[in-house]
Amino acid sequence: MSDTIINQGEIPIHNTDHFDLYKYRWFILALFCSYACINFVQYLQYSIIANIISRYYDIDTFTVNWTSLVFMISYIVLFIPVSYLMEVLNLRQISILASCLTACGVGIRLFSVSPDSFYIVLIGQSLAAVAQVFIMSLPSKLAAVWFGSKEVSTACAFAVLGTQLGVAFGCIISPNVVKNHDDIDLIGEELFGLIMYNSIIAYTICFLVVVFFEARPPTPPSYSQIMVGQQRQTAYFSSLKQLVKNKDYVLLLIAIGLSNGIWNAFGIELNSIYLNYFPNGEEDAGLLALIAVVSGGCVGSLLFGFILDKTHKFKLTTFTILFLSSIFFILTAISLEKQHRIFTFITGGVFGFFLAGSLVVGFEYSAEVAYPEPEATALAFLNAVILFFGLIFSVAIDFLSDIIG
Repeated sequence: MSDTIINQGEIPIHNTDHFDLYKYRWFILALFCSYACINFVQYLQYSIIANIISRYYDIDTFTVNWTSLVFMISYIVLFIPVSYLMEVLNLRQISILASCLTACGVGIRLFSVSPDSFYIVLIGQSLAAVAQVFIMSLPSKLAAVWFGSKEVSTACAFAVLGTQLGVAFGCIISPNVVKNHDDIDLIGEELFGLIMYNSIIAYTICFLVVVFFEARPPTPPSYSQIMVGQQRQTAYFSSLKQLVKNKDYVLLLIAIGLSNGIWNAFGIELNSIYLNYFPNGEEDAGLLALIAVVSGGCVGSLLFGFILDKTHKFKLTTFTILFLSSIFFILTAISLEKQHRIFTFITGGVFGFFLAGSLVVGFEYSAEVAYPEPEATALAFLNAVILFFGLIFSVAIDFLSDIIG
């Protein structure tokens, strides 16, 4: 009998009773984590040392924070057209586009070291921000295309891990490479070294993606992927309409959006908040961010992804994580107010463990409650709401800081 061809002849299926899983899927996942990581390094790289960047470019810290806010704005503006492209382009095309945009964005910043060229920093950050719109919508899609049904949540967690590692590296590397020297020229030299280091890594990863990244395995890894291939393309705006009508999905958007919006604003404003209580603590602020991101974005994401794979208890897991994260957020605020440095690291780390780890739970839960609508569309909406709240909270914190001090 001739092969059944799905998805316009791209994937042959010989036997739907048995699914082959290819070892190459782990290399694909590693490539994704690599280019996602170097992209997310850029996210907080400047705002985590906002006081130093402010001195060097002679601008206020709110202007510095636009190097991070531009990522939020880009996603909010572009997520609808990008979500459509996610349903049209394959994983290889999306990955090449994202890695090339990231490399170009980092490379352009090599020309931004002059104290009067902050606008070039924003141009480079904007290119990386556009790339991030694609990257943020990929974890669930990549996991579903390459991994078996019992591995999807774990694979998604590893994919999210790549993004969180990038944030962590950006937070710890910047304050340890760029110091708050009295001599502005020394700051410029260290900034150039930081950007050069980023550029070499970004272009190397871009080359590897172009050469080795594959769109999909030779045969589907699960029955759900067969069905995806056999289904006709759903009208995109029809999917958007159905998602808005889905009460469970909307409630999840609000819950995950508010909580992770606070998490994003916390990361962007951490330098200003921490230095307000611990002057000259740039490196400590970076260390606190590292602890929070690694404990949650790395350890928490993997643990919660594993729990979902084993239990499939999405609602209970989500409620527990958000409840505990709110408790430790309050404790972190108290520890900062009381200026207890060690307690701040402990409570901040546990806060990050739960809240940063909730992101992978939100990704998987949104795909679950949004079914049968495309998971990329559901995930894009979730990310947009998270970043919208993050933008609002971040601007509000700056506004209140100016008023209250």
